[in-house]
Amino acid sequence: VLEFLFSEGIGVAFLTKGEIPDETLELLIDHADLVQAQVGLITLDEELSRVFEPHAASPRTRLWQLHSLIAGGVAAAARLDPILPTLTDDPEALERQFAALAQVGVKRAAAGVLFLRPGILYWLTRRVPRGMLAPLLNAYRNGEEAVMRGAEYPIQNLSLERRREIFA
Repeated sequence: VLEFLFSEGIGVAFLTKGEIPDETLELLIDHADLVQAQVGLITLDEELSRVFEPHAASPRTRLWQLHSLIAGGVAAAARLDPILPTLTDDPEALERQFAALAQVGVKRAAAGVLFLRPGILYWLTRRVPRGMLAPLLNAYRNGEEAVMRGAEYPIQNLSLERRREIFA
């Protein structure tokens, strides 16, 4: 599909947390002027990454992919989404993460804080160890309930004050 799109001069934009095969990475770099990439990286912590993104590429692999894309001339950015309250929102951890991103050449990043939908909450309660889950869910106790357009159930956000602290 990429080969066809590129042969027609059609650009692509993608977001991934997965491992990009070498051949695909080369193809993207060969057509860098037609590519916009975002690579998701919620943490540098390998254990947290395995728990919250069990089938995704490792943080080390994602940093390497970002480096390769940027070195190859691809417009590439990082996506820190979702930031997990009490687990990945520590200012020092975020500083290390941004330093690692800067070291591989990242100049742009987008970020978002986890909001709890019923499906996400269901997944978390079945997959995340209690020692990680309890503080995470506790962070939402004084949060705000909101309704997403088209959603059947409300979502739970952190309080506005807490979100502002994280983004600051």
